[in-house]
Amino acid sequence: MIEYQGNPNVFFNSFLELDRRNMLSILAFDSKAIQYLLQDDFEPFFQQDFPLFYKNRPKLLETESEEDKFPNAIDKALKENQIRGVDKIIEHIIKF
Repeated sequence: MIEYQGNPNVFFNSFLELDRRNMLSILAFDSKAIQYLLQDDFEPFFQQDFPLFYKNRPKLLETESEEDKFPNAIDKALKENQIRGVDKIIEHIIKF
């Protein structure tokens, strides 16, 4: 489904509606999506000034545990045991 989106930039931009997160961070539970979106073909869309991965703001719900307070893409991928996705995210962070 992600491949049918003509411009992958929509997955890299942060939106207020998504609690200032981007779709890439939300899709971190799926290693295939991460591998597709972080491929070298999309390198022109990666901007040094605007990182794709960063620490999100804390959730406001009192029922959440301390572990879930700052969920980020790596946390989500690890929680879902998506080792290939975590590997690709770490490669991207090191490169950019």
